[in-house]
Amino acid sequence: MVSYVEYNNTQWPILFGHVAIREYESTSGELFQDIGDDMEKHARFLWIAIKVAHRKLKEPFYIKDDEGVEVPKISIEECLWFLDERWPAYYGLLIESFTKLTDMSVEELMEKGAEVQKLIDAEKKRTSKKPNGVKLKPKPQV
Repeated sequence: MVSYVEYNNTQWPILFGHVAIREYESTSGELFQDIGDDMEKHARFLWIAIKVAHRKLKEPFYIKDDEGVEVPKISIEECLWFLDERWPAYYGLLIESFTKLTDMSVEELMEKGAEVQKLIDAEKKRTSKKPNGVKLKPKPQV
């Protein structure tokens, strides 16, 4: 579901969801769950969520500047300023969106996230013991 936030007297559509997460991960090379509290990463995710919302609404995200070059309606830097000024609004909308997306309460969502993180950590630990794609031969016994 598309939500809206106001910034600089403009209503910006935002769509937090699987498409935005997938696009963030494919363009950043990082997992969304590793975003942490890095404001620049959140600004990039917000920018992507605004771009995805425009696509969903079939509205143009890029406009032509004075020289005829296509530029986004909002920059990542503007998203960073938005977060600097309106972090609680952004974070509240993010949590609300993911709660609706998963049909879970915030507490259930946090617990599930912790469970998933434990599984991921265990898998990383398990797979880091062996070189990728290399089968180890047992040492000959003397």
